[in-house]
Amino acid sequence: MEGVLLAMLFFTFNVNSHDYDQYLSGATTTVIKGEFNPDGYSVVRDGKLFLPLELETDQHNEEVLADLTKIQGIDADRIAYVPNEELSRLNAMWTSPRKPLFDPLIADPKYPKVHAGYHWYTYEETEYFHNGVQADIGGTYSLLKVTRWRPAYLDAGLQVRVSAVFDMDTISDDLINSDFMAGFYTGFSFSSWSLLFRGFHESTHLGDEYVLNNNIPEDERINVSYEMLEAIVSIDSLGMFRPYFGGGWYVYGLHVPGALGHWQYHAGFEVKTQKKFTSSPNFLVALDVKGSNPSDYAPSGSLMLGVETFDNVWLTLEGYTGYHYAGQFFSNKATYVGVGFHLY
Repeated sequence: MEGVLLAMLFFTFNVNSHDYDQYLSGATTTVIKGEFNPDGYSVVRDGKLFLPLELETDQHNEEVLADLTKIQGIDADRIAYVPNEELSRLNAMWTSPRKPLFDPLIADPKYPKVHAGYHWYTYEETEYFHNGVQADIGGTYSLLKVTRWRPAYLDAGLQVRVSAVFDMDTISDDLINSDFMAGFYTGFSFSSWSLLFRGFHESTHLGDEYVLNNNIPEDERINVSYEMLEAIVSIDSLGMFRPYFGGGWYVYGLHVPGALGHWQYHAGFEVKTQKKFTSSPNFLVALDVKGSNPSDYAPSGSLMLGVETFDNVWLTLEGYTGYHYAGQFFSNKATYVGVGFHLY
C-alpha cells in the first residue's frame, strides 16, 4: 500500500511539474516575442529556462532577462542559452506531449494520418476504376517519453490507420477497398539521427458494392492480412534535406503469396523549406519507395509536392506508380496522379 501511495504522489508531482513548466514556457515566450524576436520562443523544463543562443550576445539581453526574472518561478541562476536545434527539440517534446520523436513520412501513402485525396488512375494490365477517392483517418500517438538520458530521447506509443478507396465513376461512389492497420511503435532520437521501430497488423477487405457490381467470385477475392516488424532510420541534420531508409519483415501473412518470411525495403527523402516567419508557408518535395517479395522486389514509388498552410496541414500534388498498396490490388500495377490534403 505504501508503494502505491508513493507512486501516486510521484505521478501527481510529475504531472503538476509538467503543467507548471508549460505555463512558465508560455509566460517567458510572451516576453521573448515582445522584446526580442516576434518568431522566437523559450522552453522551461524541470524549472530551468532555456533561451535562444543569439539572445546572449544581443544588446537587449539584460533588459529581457530583467523582465523574465520578474516572472514568479523563474530563477536567474537556472537560465541557459542553447542553439536553435536543441531549443526546437525541447520545445517539440514539451509543447505537444503527443508529438512523436520520429517525424512522419509524408510521401508514404500508407503512413498513419488524416488524409483525403482525389486520384486519376491508369493501369498496365487489368482495368479497374479510373477516378478514385482515398480517405484515411489515423495517426501516431506517443504515450510514453523517456528523457533522462539526454541528449538521447525515447518514446513509445500506438499507430492506427483506417483507409478507404471509393470508385467515383459509379452512381453511388462504391467503396472498393478498406484497410485497417494497428500496432505499437518505439521512437529513438540521438543527435542528428532518429529511429522508428514498429510492429503492426494490417488487414484489407473488398467493398460489398464493388464485389456485387463486378460479379467477383469468392475464390478470386483476396482479403489480405499480415503482421510486420519494421525499422526506419532518418538523418535529421542536413537542413532542408531528410533522407531515410530501412526495411520490414513479414512475420505472418495470410493471402499474401510469397510474403511470409521475406523482407520489404523502404527508403525515401524529403526536401522541406524552413519558414522564417510564422505567417510564411513551408514547401515540400518528397519521394517514398518500397519493394517486397510479393512484387518480386520491384520498386513502387510515391512522389509528392506540397505546401504547408498551417502547422502539419499540407495541400499536395501527389503521384504513384508501381504495385498498388490497397488489398485486392496488391499484385496489379497502377499509376495515378492527384491532389490531396494531409494532417499529421
